[in-house]
Amino acid sequence: MNDVEKGRGPEDAAVIMLLKIEGGKLFVLFEKRARKAGDRWSGQIAFPGGRFKQVDGTLDKTACREFREETGADVCSSEELIGFMDKVSPMNVPMISVTPFICLTTHQLHFTPNEEVESLFWADILNVHYEEADVRSGVNTLRWRALVYEGNVVWGMTQRIIEGFIQKLIT
Repeated sequence: MNDVEKGRGPEDAAVIMLLKIEGGKLFVLFEKRARKAGDRWSGQIAFPGGRFKQVDGTLDKTACREFREETGADVCSSEELIGFMDKVSPMNVPMISVTPFICLTTHQLHFTPNEEVESLFWADILNVHYEEADVRSGVNTLRWRALVYEGNVVWGMTQRIIEGFIQKLIT
């Protein structure tokens, strides 16, 4: 993969959108973050990933390290990152720049989530739908037009990543 950017510091982050094709459907792996006091993203649905560390060097290495730490699966040793999408930022922390990397797996992966992750689940990406949902942002609860899959509410930055990906798929 060409043009992988070097990380600058903790204002850079990266995530992996892990995909698999099964039964003619395209699935994406989500994590539900553990509920933890003081965590602004506590309990939210996200992609495995996190902040750049100098030891990573590049953002793809950040994505791979964070994915391995959070899921217990070293996907980057068995699969290739096939691309990346435009950077996004969380609305509540706009100074953070997140690069979403895309990876397609053909392997049966076994996950052992760490303490940051409540659960991991696969979602049929073309079977998510919009609903008005209550979402928590910090101490506030907002009514939001979010993507929902089997009761799991995907909103904010993760929703924008999925929407951008689906837009690229259909155009």
